[in-house]
Amino acid sequence: MKRKDWTVGDHSIRPAGPTDRCTYCNTPVGMQHSKECVIRQRTVVVEVRTRMTISVPENWSPENIEFHRNESSLS
Repeated sequence: MKRKDWTVGDHSIRPAGPTDRCTYCNTPVGMQHSKECVIRQRTVVVEVRTRMTISVPENWSPENIEFHRNESSLS
């Protein structure tokens, strides 16, 4: 997700900050947040890989292990 409109509004006002501008970039209400403002966010996809040690029966092949972890109903 990437928004094109970042108008300063109520979501930018914090209790400890000014009431007429963004607490973070100091931009007045109704204007666009600065490009560096932390209010401007987007979503990204991150791939996570992990390695772990598990116990399996000694005679299982790599195919058995993969089946057990991905397709089997057994736990």
